[in-house]
Amino acid sequence: MARDTRNGWQVIVSSSVIMSFALLGDALIYAILPIYSESFGITMPMVGVLLSANRLVRVFAYGLISDLVSAHGKRISEQHKTLHQGVLPLLLGQE
Repeated sequence: MARDTRNGWQVIVSSSVIMSFALLGDALIYAILPIYSESFGITMPMVGVLLSANRLVRVFAYGLISDLVSAHGKRISEQHKTLHQGVLPLLLGQE
């Protein structure tokens, strides 16, 4: 039985593109926030606190995320993650 590998590659490429855009929003916060801190009305020490808090929240959230993935499955969890990581950076850029 030959499997249709075209569909498999299409899924891999499309999910890779989506995740690349989603991760770009997360990575930009570490490059943009220190450079434009005055535009956001925060001091440089506050930038350090915010970026540290971002990582600290993730450390504690990983346990909850693991429980959610176990309860609902990987596919649904990945879809929600992709949606949130793709939409939230767009909303943060709005004035």
